[in-house]
Amino acid sequence: MPSSRSFSTYRKFMSENLQFVRFMVVLVTGAAIDVALMNILLWIFINGINLGSEAVMLASAGGFIGGLASNYLLHRYWTFRGVEQQSVGRQLPVFVVVSFSALVLRLIVVSLLFPIAQSGAASAMSDAALARTLGANFAQMTAMGVSMVWNYYANRRWTYRAAAKRVGLEHV
Repeated sequence: MPSSRSFSTYRKFMSENLQFVRFMVVLVTGAAIDVALMNILLWIFINGINLGSEAVMLASAGGFIGGLASNYLLHRYWTFRGVEQQSVGRQLPVFVVVSFSALVLRLIVVSLLFPIAQSGAASAMSDAALARTLGANFAQMTAMGVSMVWNYYANRRWTYRAAAKRVGLEHV
């Protein structure tokens, strides 16, 4: 007959795995919202408002904000539900500061990669608008990867610290 200790260990293991699966679902959902919104805004800024090179930066920031809102709400009310958390009044400002630092990091990466990616795409095709869109998407995806790594560790350490301690992940 299994001991209560082994059952407790199994329960903790399952809880951590379920939380990780939820985290990944939220990550994919936020990324989909981010990229979709970035492309919608890019089209509006270039075709509707006729912005120049700043269109990519503004669209990237807009996509980030859409994904950010989705991620915060889903993490708070789904990924870490049932786990003791700080009040929204204490947690949200930390989340916003961490996220703003990730946005700054993302915009630096986009501003560095977009001209290179657009130039590379333009040399492979004659459609300048398509080259710009492909370059913007390449820069966005790369910057998302960089900012996601920062976001995960910073939010785990500061924003969701009580939740991390509760499931035994405070060392992450």
